[in-house]
Parts: sequence; C-alpha cells; structure tokens
Amino acid sequence: MSTLVSLITRKSIHAEVVKWMLAQPDHQAIDIINTPKPLVHARNLQVERFLSSPYDHIFLLDSDCVPPLNAVPVLEALDLPFVTVPHPTIQGDECGVMVLDKTEDGYKQHKPWDRGLQECDAVGCAGMMIHRKVFEAIKKPYFEFIYDEQGLLINGEDFNFCEKIKKAGFEVYAYCEMIQTHYVEVSI
Repeated sequence: MSTLVSLITRKSIHAEVVKWMLAQPDHQAIDIINTPKPLVHARNLQVERFLSSPYDHIFLLDSDCVPPLNAVPVLEALDLPFVTVPHPTIQGDECGVMVLDKTEDGYKQHKPWDRGLQECDAVGCAGMMIHRKVFEAIKKPYFEFIYDEQGLLINGEDFNFCEKIKKAGFEVYAYCEMIQTHYVEVSI
C-alpha cells in the first residue's frame, strides 16, 4: 500500500505541520499545493495530481491541522476505501470532533461519540485517507460547494464529497482513536 500525503496552503504552513511532515518515513511522498485559488480548486487539484501518481491512497492535509505522528500507517493498516482522522470542532454550543450524522435539520455531532472506528455520514476534509477507487467511482468535480437558488451556501465541499461517495456505495469512517490538532487563527 502506498499513500501520497497532499497538503494545501495559501502561502503559509503552521510550524507544527512542518514538524509532522519531517517526521514521516522517508518513503512517504508529500505533495504541497500552494495556490491563491479557491479551496475547491485546490482540493480538485490535489485529486488530479494524485490520480496522475502511482500511489494507491491520498491523505488530504490542511496547513492548519496536525494529525498524530503515526496516522498514515495506522489508516493504511485499516485498509478502508475511505477513513479519516477527525479534528476538533465547535458546532453551536457543542464541542466535539468533525464526525457528523445527517438529520432533517442538517448535520449534527455523531452520537454517541466513542473511540475506535465510527461509521458516520460526514467528516471534514483534513485528515481524509481515500483510495483511488473512490475517485474512479464518482464524477468530477470531486469537491464542490453546493448553493441554493439565491446563491447561499447549503453544503460544503467536505460534506458534499461524503454524500457523493456514500451514493457510490462507500462508507464514511472516522478513526476516533486519533484526533488531529486544529490550529485556528483569529485576527485582533
């Protein structure tokens, strides 16, 4: 099994992410995409570059998320078409991880949240391990935001991607034994 780690950034990477990349095994390939273009452009570019590579899996990484050091080999050992190492999130007044279930009212925190491998409806993009066959089963664009008739966002690129792969017959899994660190910057 071989995995391409693909990171997107807009001219900066948190130092902790660089430390994580440097600690990866020498055989681990890392592709850094630095683009000022919109997020969905960068996500689809990640996939196109991966599909033109010899690797079996892609591990999507954001410049502000740091997975545990051994995340890639652990996810490889699970040998699933799609699995993620989730990151912390705040939804409304609840803190949790980006492991969500779809309800009539939208996405809600996965309950009960336990450690281990969890099947769910949606996860965030950072930390996704995706097998090549998943992309071969869905249509382009792989990642896209969905808007309503008034141009208002109704579904992000990550949740939309999860919906696409579920329709193609794949499960969405989160490996909750490992949680990423998510660095969020705020302006003052």
